[in-house]
Amino acid sequence: MITLIQDLRYSARVLAKNAGFTTVAVLTLALGVGVNAAMFSIINSTLLTPLPYKNPDRLVWLGTTHPRFNHPIPISAPDFLDWKSQNNVFDYMSAIWSDEFTLTGKGEPEVVSGASVSANFFKLFDENPERGRGFVEGEDQPGRNHVAVLSYDFWKNRFGSNPNVIGSSLTLDGESYTIVGIAPRGFAYPSWVKFWSPIVIDTHQHRREDHYLRAIGRLKPGVTLSAAQAQMSTVGRRLAAAYPDSNQGVGIQLVLLKERLVQFIRPALLVLFGSVGFVLLIACANVANLLLAKATKRQKEIALRTALGAGRFRLIRQFLTESLVLSFLAAGVGILVATWSLDLLRALKPDSIPDVNSIHLDLRVLGFLLAIACLVGIVLGLAPAWHASRLHVNESLKESVGAGAGGTGGIQLRNVLVVAEIALSLVLLVGAGLMVRSFARLLGIDPGYDPKNLLTFQISLPDSRYPKVPQVVAFYRDALDRIKACPGVESVAVSNTLPPFGAETDGPFFVEGHESANMNEAPDTIYDPISSDYFRAMKTPLIAGRYFTEQDNKENSEAVIINQSMARGYFGGERAAVGKRMKLEGDGAKWREVVGVVGDERFFGWDNDLNASTYFPYGAAPDSGMAFVVRTKIDPMSVSSSVRQAIWSIDKDLPFTEVQTMDQRLSQSFAGRRFYMILLSIFSALALVLSLVGIYGVMSYSVAQRTREIGVRMALGAERHHVLGLVLGRGLVLTLIGTAAGLAGAFALTRFLASLLYGVHPTDVATFAVVSLLLAAIATLACYIPARRATKVDPLVALRYE
Repeated sequence: MITLIQDLRYSARVLAKNAGFTTVAVLTLALGVGVNAAMFSIINSTLLTPLPYKNPDRLVWLGTTHPRFNHPIPISAPDFLDWKSQNNVFDYMSAIWSDEFTLTGKGEPEVVSGASVSANFFKLFDENPERGRGFVEGEDQPGRNHVAVLSYDFWKNRFGSNPNVIGSSLTLDGESYTIVGIAPRGFAYPSWVKFWSPIVIDTHQHRREDHYLRAIGRLKPGVTLSAAQAQMSTVGRRLAAAYPDSNQGVGIQLVLLKERLVQFIRPALLVLFGSVGFVLLIACANVANLLLAKATKRQKEIALRTALGAGRFRLIRQFLTESLVLSFLAAGVGILVATWSLDLLRALKPDSIPDVNSIHLDLRVLGFLLAIACLVGIVLGLAPAWHASRLHVNESLKESVGAGAGGTGGIQLRNVLVVAEIALSLVLLVGAGLMVRSFARLLGIDPGYDPKNLLTFQISLPDSRYPKVPQVVAFYRDALDRIKACPGVESVAVSNTLPPFGAETDGPFFVEGHESANMNEAPDTIYDPISSDYFRAMKTPLIAGRYFTEQDNKENSEAVIINQSMARGYFGGERAAVGKRMKLEGDGAKWREVVGVVGDERFFGWDNDLNASTYFPYGAAPDSGMAFVVRTKIDPMSVSSSVRQAIWSIDKDLPFTEVQTMDQRLSQSFAGRRFYMILLSIFSALALVLSLVGIYGVMSYSVAQRTREIGVRMALGAERHHVLGLVLGRGLVLTLIGTAAGLAGAFALTRFLASLLYGVHPTDVATFAVVSLLLAAIATLACYIPARRATKVDPLVALRYE
């Protein structure tokens, strides 16, 4: 212990004596350690921390696998009831259906998100309400389901944590719900809902073809996920045999709830975590170079200590102590860097990372930071310790030994570190280049409509006040007329949903003459009820046929319009499709005639493939909730107030939701990719700066080491350009070796970026070439500055100094 204290004191004196060196080393390491701690805090919060429920490893998400889709889809109500009754692996199984409701009765109408759930929902999560009670058996029956449990945050924000709210009423979509409980603090599933009410499942009103429910189950103690999957697969096969028309080929998939929630963001987070790991490695290489240079300057000190009896182990321990002190100082500063990094992350407001405001530096993150500091300290101390322990005492004590006596081993190790820095930087730069090019491709894609000067918003009509189709149609017809009369409005239309990332309504379809015997083998189309001016308002091009007219907007209309992809894929081309007939699943025996073909709209965002889409007049099948699109002659948001008044002149209790321009909607559709691109670019820029500092430092040190040699060469007649080439050539060799190693690493690693790219191959040759040339050019500049300094060495001064 006494020896350790002595080592610590000596290390502190050495580092304090070399304040400049210590500051640079600490800041360099703090940058690498800090961004790693920040990124680990995100990984910890999203991937490693268990869900905030009791026994979360027993919570399972259930979905339907369907032959028409390459991903799981929701569950039909009859299937859910059969799953629930025919299994013995779950303690509880709850259906969930979330929607938006209009809350009225206090101030302006407000749209709130709610979830209809099975009566056992809170038992499934093993949660007891903060106040009041949860649901009881029988409240999921018609006439008894108008009760609600509020989320804790909604109760706090909307009702001021008033304990007397229990037993009061809540008016949702014009119907009264009795508040029976307050959910416990911190409980939220789904995370966005404000309240829960019991779901009523009437199998007489829902078909097995109608997939709209989600389901969560709690496994019985001792039951594994694989055992549950095996039994539920048996249930799926049993239902397929019993109901071949709807369930043939349909299966059941079980996934742990935690896995389901993070499966889409895990690849991107792991890529970013690997990127900051590269930044840390580059920072360590820089500091290792500094320590090696420092060890070379301390040769005489080390030789003297050796001559006085210090053994090799004693010297190694001293160097390790110094590097550990350095790394722990960097860890302290790294906490500040991590905190600032998380503040920057929150400022970016990434939608792709759930609950970003709750991410913080907890004990696990601090433990990770300390572990990284220990590892870095040990690794950094080994290189100079090994170098110092191999010194020849007699040679090092000679007065004639100058700056050039660093030894070839130390020089070679520094060269290896520089090559590694360049290689790691190139890998990150290639990744960032691929992301930037992918993002540029996204921005260059035609979405299929003109997003400029478009105002969009959503209106939902409560069933209690608009129970019949003619009332719904009349409201939207009146609303369209009044909005069109507003100043600055050019055209207006309604649609069931709007691109991008609209709510999907889809189903199989049949082309006349090519009907499939099995509905599950039929192709799939998105279908969307629209008003007659929809395509004019969106400026979606007409390819063949005609647009809808007001004469088409009637309940028994048989006219449909399809998009270009659907016409080419299933009707033999755009012009061939016009006049042909098709039938939508669930549409009875009605055959609809294709009257027009329009350009493709990227319905699920710019970065998604084109889908077959079918449009029909909203009067044929109006939805209570419709999206408005208003094309304006002026700034879209400037007409929002007059549009709002136009709607309220018809019904003052209707709230507006999602009021935004189409440009804003499009921007949100690739916000996740933009966020990952920005972070990866930041990490790449840090890596590039650190690498350039590293190569500049090595070349500068090399010039200082070779001052006598350069002086001799110039005294013997060497020209300045020869000296410039000598020094610059060494730097270029290191750069080329590092670039070659980096290209090999990039070819191997960029494949992990595939899921984050659009329209760009992970091994895109152009990106690799441009980034390599850019890095080589910048590295050459970093080599040129010390090389230029070498040409100004005065031979007389250099020889006299030696």
